Amino acid sequence: MKKSALYLLLIISCFTQAQTNSLLPYGPHHIGFKKFQTEVKTNATQYSFSYIYEGKLPLFINVWYPSEQIKKKSMTFGDYTKLPNINSIKKQLEREFMISYKHLSDGGYYFNQNTAGWETKNGSVQYIRRFNRLPIPVYKNVKPKPGQFPTIIYHHSKKGSPFENTVFCEYLASHGFVVITFNSSFLYYENEDEEDSYVNLGYKIPKYDSELANTLLQNVKLEAVQLPMVNPDQLIFAGYEYGAQVGLFNKAISYQPSTYITGTAPPFQLYLNYESTLEFSTREEVKQEAPTSFYYATLHERTSVKDSLKNAIPTIYFSSLKQESVSDGSQAYYPNFSFFKSIERTPSVFVTGKEELYKENTVSDLLLKYHLHTQFEFDDLEKLSQQYQRYLKTLTLTKDILEAFLNSKKEMKSLPEKHSKTHQFQFSKGFFK
Repeated sequence: MKKSALYLLLIISCFTQAQTNSLLPYGPHHIGFKKFQTEVKTNATQYSFSYIYEGKLPLFINVWYPSEQIKKKSMTFGDYTKLPNINSIKKQLEREFMISYKHLSDGGYYFNQNTAGWETKNGSVQYIRRFNRLPIPVYKNVKPKPGQFPTIIYHHSKKGSPFENTVFCEYLASHGFVVITFNSSFLYYENEDEEDSYVNLGYKIPKYDSELANTLLQNVKLEAVQLPMVNPDQLIFAGYEYGAQVGLFNKAISYQPSTYITGTAPPFQLYLNYESTLEFSTREEVKQEAPTSFYYATLHERTSVKDSLKNAIPTIYFSSLKQESVSDGSQAYYPNFSFFKSIERTPSVFVTGKEELYKENTVSDLLLKYHLHTQFEFDDLEKLSQQYQRYLKTLTLTKDILEAFLNSKKEMKSLPEKHSKTHQFQFSKGFFK
């Protein structure tokens, strides 16, 4: 009886959350959202996508921000997945969204561009339409709250899209952050031997790939500092797996793995292991440990965050860790992403954290899956509930670490701007309604 009562309370709680437009314990700020597009120039011209004109790239940027109190109707989740009406890139964007919501397409759903929603292959569309109409506490094109806020340029993983972690972006915006995401499909090429697959350009970093990543990141930063609510002195870059590699490219066009082996610190001023946040049990611990606990290191040397490469955008790397025994019998931990494959047995780079405590998919997936199951299906609810609670704890502590890091780095200098005469996009008129 007790277990049945617990399930009933959980179901009622989930239903109540849905009715109040909240999947998470959001913060005190209302959430505004704006997406826009611009065009950037680059010398990197080796692309396989035919819609890219030589020397020009479409750049799509999404911004979540603390906003003023709102009386208009909020967005639905389906608003995120509506595609821009640009024929030249429609196919690629549709593929991005399909990859982003892979857990839905695996279940027999596909994205119908005509209805701008997910549908089932057998024609029964009610299930996914209900989800697509899910209200979210986000408002399009509303005025930002007065003042400037710490800003995170967040980039998705290799197979994701700019909307891969919408819940994460919403949550941070509600707690006083500006969060910016952007597209970078141009950093991958198609594998001709396997239809609709992507191949990472690899740890050798071809020059055009790193130059392109540098171009995109620099232009996103140029756009960001024009926004009235962005604090340019508290601007950091956060990436999930491959997204962190994009930040790495930003330091040097010809950055090679050999520089790791010689012990040169990569251009990350902060590594944050997404799993290791669970090691902090209280907010006070986070505030005490965050400024000192994350470091670049060789096996026997530690370099403080403050002394690592100063010209890089401070970067946070979200990923799991790979454990490996080293010659002295101790355990070393390495970022678990493909860039380090060639040197994974060389104890040159590791981050704090000792266990993979969180092995679920990207941060929004679990929340969406949890909501779908509690709304429409009730199998394995106990396991989903446990994962959900663990996710909430991880998300909260991640926010606390971000705040502690930003507060400890108020003196950090911004990356020198690389102004472009052709970069004409302005926010002064018509950006906010």
